[in-house]
Amino acid sequence: MAALDLRRACMLVAVVGVGLLAAGCTVGPSRREVPEGRMSLKGTARQFGRGLTNLGLCWLEIPYQVEKQVAGSRIEHPFDAVGSTLNGAVGVVNGAIWGVGRGVGGVFEIILSPFPPYEPIVRPAYPPYVRPAEKPEPETAEPEAAPSE
Repeated sequence: MAALDLRRACMLVAVVGVGLLAAGCTVGPSRREVPEGRMSLKGTARQFGRGLTNLGLCWLEIPYQVEKQVAGSRIEHPFDAVGSTLNGAVGVVNGAIWGVGRGVGGVFEIILSPFPPYEPIVRPAYPPYVRPAEKPEPETAEPEAAPSE
C-alpha cells in the first residue's frame, strides 16, 4: 500500500516538473505576432506556458510584496522594530492577495489557451523574479571621427 502511494507521489512530481519545464520553454518573446482573432499553435503554447508559470509560481508574490513594502517604508530609527514588523505583515497580506489573483489568472489562462485573443489576463504577465528573456539590442559601433590635422 505504501509503495503504491510512493509511486503516485513520484508520478505527481514528474508531471509537475515536466509542466514547469514546458512553461519555462514557452516564456520567451514571440518572433512573429499572431493576427488578432486567429488561432495559432504558437499563441496557444505561449498562453498555456504563461498560465502554468503563473499558477506554479504564484507564491512568489508573498516575498516580493514583503520586499516591496519594507523597502518602500521609511524607518527613521534603526531600532523601530514595530514599523518594520507591521510593514512585513502588510506585505504578507498583499502578497497573499496578489498570489491568489495570479494563481486564478493562471488557471484561466490554461483553460482559455486554445482560444484567441492570446493577451495576458494578469498584469504583469509573469510572476515577480521571473521575466521572459528579452532580445538583446544590437550594439552599433559609431565610426570614430578621424583626427583633424
